[in-house]
Amino acid sequence: MTVHNLRKKIIKRLLIVAFLMSVVSTSIIYYIEIEEIDDLVVGLAESASRDITDRHMDNIALGLSQESGVYTEVLNEHLRIGDFKVIELYGVDKNILVEAVHPDFEHVEDFVNKESHVKRIRKTINYRKFTVEEETFFQVFLPLTDASGKNIGYFEGIYLVDAAMLKDIYSLLFSTLLQITIAIFVTALALYPIIMSINARIIRASIELMDANVGMLEVLGEAISKRDSDTNSHNYRVAIYSVRLGELLGIGKVAMRGLIMGAFLHDIGKIGISDNILLKSDKLTSEEFDTMKIHVSHGVDILKNYRWFDEARNVVMYHHEKFDGSGYLTGLNGEEIPLGARIFSIVDVFDALTSERPYKKPFDYEETIAILQRDRGRAFDPHILDKFLLISEELYDNFSKADYSLLTEKLNKLIKSVY
Repeated sequence: MTVHNLRKKIIKRLLIVAFLMSVVSTSIIYYIEIEEIDDLVVGLAESASRDITDRHMDNIALGLSQESGVYTEVLNEHLRIGDFKVIELYGVDKNILVEAVHPDFEHVEDFVNKESHVKRIRKTINYRKFTVEEETFFQVFLPLTDASGKNIGYFEGIYLVDAAMLKDIYSLLFSTLLQITIAIFVTALALYPIIMSINARIIRASIELMDANVGMLEVLGEAISKRDSDTNSHNYRVAIYSVRLGELLGIGKVAMRGLIMGAFLHDIGKIGISDNILLKSDKLTSEEFDTMKIHVSHGVDILKNYRWFDEARNVVMYHHEKFDGSGYLTGLNGEEIPLGARIFSIVDVFDALTSERPYKKPFDYEETIAILQRDRGRAFDPHILDKFLLISEELYDNFSKADYSLLTEKLNKLIKSVY
């Protein structure tokens, strides 16, 4: 990934995080503030209702039916000058005693009358908020008590929220939310250079670690090749071939890394095979060949305690399996064989055939392809082999006789693309 792409990715992620934080935080604050606004308005409504009822507590206690006409006029005066537009008073039996409705708000009374009022009359204050024709109202219910605390009835009122006050409150709220959002985004942008600086150090450390690990692969590969009277160029070639074939098959970066590591370490278990078998120039006996097979198990044992080699283990363990199940050590067949091992088995044989060894001359390209095709579906996955044949001639021309420096340069480029 280029530095430019990395910067774009970090900025994008910072903006996404900032956006999510602003959405979450402003939603929480908005909810809290709306609750506070409602509490404020209900408090005003409760205060107004208390003021109305306290002035006429004696009349309420005596029973309003005796003076309902007079009292209705009093209530209507409250409706004219106050914020309540509908007032109803109930006795202790929750039967309505008197009602007053502002003439301009009869439609609001009709709106709330669609629901039974009595079920909302309780011994504790409660309310509901609603909107009619873009005006906000609170329907407030509260119990009425005398000086001794005895319940003498109930008050119900429909309180019109002052539009100008509500507008000012909401303006202040949205201004606060905007400031919070801006602060979050400014903080995110301020963090960008810090994150880039930290990330640059991490990248440098990762590159150094990658170089060290790749260097370790090269050293191990060289040690294995010396042990097997081979050259380390084989490891580079099969790694390059594996990556190119993996690209054609569309495998991911983790699998690519496993192929590269597996290419260098596929024969590491030969360290545990004795010289008289490993370096024998004649054909191995069946007993000697059985011993040679054990290099696969040795390889797995060598790698098992180092987690960095986990991605390579499938290649090391299964690169001698065959598609028809006649390979070793486990006798897996078809797609039971891990993909990395099926890829590697093809390029390993291809390079072995086209390379010079102490015991043989290299096969030319045509002879090599003929051998691979003969084993199509037997030793090799037919689909993967067909894909490999699309690029095999190019790989042969470019790398089969390439010198060590060209191979290392090419492989280093491929390594950087998958780490």
